[in-house]
Amino acid sequence: MQWVECKVRLPINGQRVWYYGPHIGVWRGKFEIDKSEDGKSMARKFGVPTDLFVCDEALGVVDSDDAPYWMPYEDGSERPTKPEVK
Repeated sequence: MQWVECKVRLPINGQRVWYYGPHIGVWRGKFEIDKSEDGKSMARKFGVPTDLFVCDEALGVVDSDDAPYWMPYEDGSERPTKPEVK
């Protein structure tokens, strides 16, 4: 599997992924897009990101600004090494 940059393509809402940020390292979790029932989230109202990585290894949530790389998680896959950022 290859790392994907969030600026190029985001995961599908609800997709299980590995995600990486230079200040947080590599983690496993689920990608979620924060939406309210009417399609306008509180996050959008206040101008903060709505694309979130929710960790399933520890308590934590980060957005694609803090975790700009991701790759699909497949059951049983080993933790990948961090991407080579140029």
